Amino acid sequence: MKGSHVLPIQIDFSIDRNVNELRKLLDRVVNDSPVLFFLLGNTLANFQRDTKLLQTLSQLMRREDKLLIEVGTTEELSQEVAQKAADEYARTKSFREFVTSALLQNTDLHIDLNSVFFEASIEVDKAILIKILYRNLTENKIQVMLPDRSVMDFENQDTIRLYLTRKYTSTGIQKIISDSNLLLVDSLHIKIDGSETLAKIVL
Repeated sequence: MKGSHVLPIQIDFSIDRNVNELRKLLDRVVNDSPVLFFLLGNTLANFQRDTKLLQTLSQLMRREDKLLIEVGTTEELSQEVAQKAADEYARTKSFREFVTSALLQNTDLHIDLNSVFFEASIEVDKAILIKILYRNLTENKIQVMLPDRSVMDFENQDTIRLYLTRKYTSTGIQKIISDSNLLLVDSLHIKIDGSETLAKIVL
């Protein structure tokens, strides 16, 4: 694709108002030309209300437009498999640094990478769900300053959710698609390192 045909967008696309404004912009910029939207890197899995997000994004699309998404997938839903997936994230120091970067940038909290915890659970008939939490292990209440200079009490053993991710089953992601009034055009499953799989789906 020519560079002039690629339009990167930086907005909070989980908000209906932003999506509606983006649609108006695209109507002025691309006219009647079909648009291929990208939602890459398992981004869909990072939202608590992932079906609602896809429903919101569907408002962007006209009949001739397409949406390409990537999602991490799993062939089995069990607590053992879920814990294994969480352990894979937990072993990586760079990932711990990544998920705590928002705390580092937006608070005055002293970051302890050993205070990052990974909780795995099952969303029935849908996905492995992994929550990454930062827990206060100091045995004291900590006062944390936020960007607006307000102060938050971070009690002993309280947690801050840093990140949310999933690995979907094939039926789980198909249900999200159908609940969003989108139609699956094509999909491709790719094996990564012999265990992980990634699905590229065009809607």
